[in-house]
Amino acid sequence: MMTEELKGYFKNLYRMMLSDDDIHEQELSMLYQLAIDKGFTEQDIDSFLGEPIESDEMFAPHDTLIKIEYLYDLARMAWADGNIDDREKDTLLRFCTAFGFAEENIPLIIEFLLEEAKRGASKQSVMEQVKQNL
Repeated sequence: MMTEELKGYFKNLYRMMLSDDDIHEQELSMLYQLAIDKGFTEQDIDSFLGEPIESDEMFAPHDTLIKIEYLYDLARMAWADGNIDDREKDTLLRFCTAFGFAEENIPLIIEFLLEEAKRGASKQSVMEQVKQNL
């Protein structure tokens, strides 16, 4: 059974995928990959894809490193189709705000995560960089 935290994680990814109003095959593939990495089955994913998502509903983890990990997954989801548009950046900004990051730090967080996602950095590499700077 999926925990509420994992369900929230999936809904966050799903919201990012829908943010540009155009679902690409690469985004759907990334959604499945990230969810399966967290322990979801394909049946779980198929089930969640049929559920409505409230536009203002965002799950925010409590631990700072988990927040960054989730934000990095969201940045990877945004880059999955090879393009970032303003709606995806805005969605990432709203997640950073919902996760409780200081407003003055959010542009740097977004820039860092999107750059790392664009270059295909591993999550482990990103998290090591973040740990060194906390």
